[in-house]
Order: sequence, then structure tokens, then C-alpha cells
Amino acid sequence: MHSRAYRVYIVSELLMSLLLSTIFAASTLFRIQIVQMTPLQLVLIGTALEASAFLFEIPTGIVADSYSRKLSVILGIGTLGLSCALSGLFPIFWVQIVLQIVAGLGYTFISGAQQAWITDEIGEEAAAKAFMRSSQLGAFGSLTGIITTILLGSINIAIPIVLGGVLMVALAVVMFFVMPEQGFKPTPKGERSTFQHMAGTFKGGLKVVRGNRILVTILLLSAIMGAWSESYDRMGEIHFINTIGLPSMFQPVVWFGLMGIVGMPIHLIVTEIARRRLKTDNHQRVVRILMSLEILLIISAVTFALAGNLLVAYIASLIIGLVRSVGGPIRMAWLNQHVPSEVRATVISMDSQANAIGQIAGGPIFGAVGNYSLRAALTLGAVLLAPGQWLYWRSLKEDITVSPEVVEAVAAEA
Repeated sequence: MHSRAYRVYIVSELLMSLLLSTIFAASTLFRIQIVQMTPLQLVLIGTALEASAFLFEIPTGIVADSYSRKLSVILGIGTLGLSCALSGLFPIFWVQIVLQIVAGLGYTFISGAQQAWITDEIGEEAAAKAFMRSSQLGAFGSLTGIITTILLGSINIAIPIVLGGVLMVALAVVMFFVMPEQGFKPTPKGERSTFQHMAGTFKGGLKVVRGNRILVTILLLSAIMGAWSESYDRMGEIHFINTIGLPSMFQPVVWFGLMGIVGMPIHLIVTEIARRRLKTDNHQRVVRILMSLEILLIISAVTFALAGNLLVAYIASLIIGLVRSVGGPIRMAWLNQHVPSEVRATVISMDSQANAIGQIAGGPIFGAVGNYSLRAALTLGAVLLAPGQWLYWRSLKEDITVSPEVVEAVAAEA
């Protein structure tokens, strides 16, 4: 299993975790303290990002399926890095909006292509283990990124954002030379025109989704999760600062860094147990695991919203992070169980697009409520997770196979 592709995937995910952690640990504080955004503006930043993802997810996924997943990943990392570097240099609200649109393009080049690339290179079973391993090792990258942010952010909160973006562009250049692509066979240029091939791949992805109700359920769950995440991800830090309050002995960047560092050993232990114990080769087992994780997520999200002191809020946020880290790779393995390789990147991109729709629909509502009450906005987001339990329960009874007719149609289109 430890092929060159596996090593490249793990190392690149580790480095991306480090760089993104460095950037993200400072980004929200940069917007709150330097740009001085309101809760609604913070959410609109996220809405711009997700609107961009909504527009670009399918086209970039089709490019990855039709031409080169390697190229898609490299373009994504480079574009994302450039947008991050520039965002730290221009603390102006409308500039931040524009750069989030550029960042959305970068994310979409990566999102469908990277998982599909490693799955094609090493197979579904090995890829499921790689997803979990990368999540675990990513914690080390995140720890390094947090420490970097504390050190550099204490000098100037913009420094880790700019430096992280520049290094991400450098990583994209290195990936061009070291990333293999042997498992994927793009359609020769002469076989179809660009429009016909891209349209055919997209139609194949739609047929797979329509031919399997499990995939429809997965997309609906993505939309629900996206709606909730917009409330927590955009307003969690300002909730800590403005509602709960942080002790004045350190700067906020130090407090958030320390909270991340303290939680890191717990994160490593839990993800290692999950990697060893949780099996992802059975549909019913995966669904039950995801149901349980979402119940824990709902309880933790409500607790975080209503917490009256820093300790309770921190414990709740720690559990939320653990649930997301463990559940993400399991959910990706669940999706891969039901998608033929020919359109895997496109369907994964559709899944990301569904998540973006949820964020776009929920974000402005949460932001408007958050301008009046952060607790109310965060509680509303948590409550919206509840319908997911019914969707999981229903999927336990569904036929998990894709019909032969659909597979043949996909092959014909792709």
C-alpha cells in the first residue's frame, strides 16, 4: 500500500494541514480585529467562498475527470495559496470578498480531484485507510501551524496568513514534479470535442446519483451539514471573544492557539482509535457510526451555543472538532462505495456543491441573527442538524447497489 502515490498523498496532506492551520488560525482574528467585521460580514465572507464553490465545483470536477486530476490538484493548491497571501495584505472588506471567490475556485480544483486521484492510484480499500491516516497525521501539521501562528501572529496577525499562502504556492510547484498519475486514463483529445466530453461526464455523474437513492441522501446530508457549519465556523471565534470572553493576560491569538494545542493529544488518540477500530466496508455499519457521531455533534453544538463559561464552551468545541475529524474520512469512504471510477471526481464535486448550497442558504440568515444574538444564531444552526437523523435512518433500508443499466450508461457517456 505504501506506494509513491500513497506517500505523496500523505505528505502533501500533512503540509496542507500545516499551512492551512497557520492561515486559518489567524484569518478570523484578522477579520475581527483588523478588518473589524460584524457577524453578518463574517458570514458574508463565507457566503462568497461557498457561492464560488457552488459555481466552480462541477466544472472543475469535470476537468479532473476529463483531463488530469494531478493538474487539477496543483492548480487548486496554487490558486488557494495566492488568494490567502493577498488577503493578508489587503484588510479591506470588499477585497476580502473578491479573494474569497478566488479561494473558492482553488478549493474546487482540489476537492473532487484529490480524493479521486488517490482512490484511482491505490484502490478504494487502501484509499479509505489513507483518508483516516491523513486525518490523523494532519493533527501534527495543525499543531505546528498553531505554534507558528502564535509566534508570528503575536507580532502581526497578518504575517502567518501571508507566509502560509506563499508557501502553499511553493508546494504547488513541488507537486508538479513529484505527484504521479498512473491509475487515471484521460480521454484522448481526438476522441471528443471539449464540450461533448465535459457534458458527457457531467451527465454520467447525474445518472449515477439519480440511479442510487443513497447518493441522493448523502447530498442532502451534505447540504444540512453545510448550513450548520456556516454558523459555527464563521461565528465560533467571535462568540468566544464577545459573548463568553477571554482572559486579558494573553492576546486572543495566543488563547486560541493554546486551546488548539491542549486538544491535540486528545485528537490524536481518538482518531487513532477510530482508524484501527472503525470498519468502512459495510453500508449499515457506516451509517450507524455516522448517525451516532451526528447525535454527539448536535449535543455539543447546542452546548457551545449556550455555554456560560470558557471551560464548558472549550470542551464543547473540542468535541465538535473530534466528531468532524473522525466523521469526514468515514463519510468519504461511504460516498466512494457507491460511485464508479469514471465519474468519481464529478460526484465528489457534486457532494461539495451540496455542502456549499447549504452554507449559501443558511449563512446570511445566521449572520443576520448573529448581529443581534450570537447564542441564538449558533443554536439555530445546531437545531438544523436534527433532520439528518431521519435521513440516516431511511438509508439503512435502501438498496445500496447501482443498477447495471446505470453503470453501462455512465461508461457510454464518459
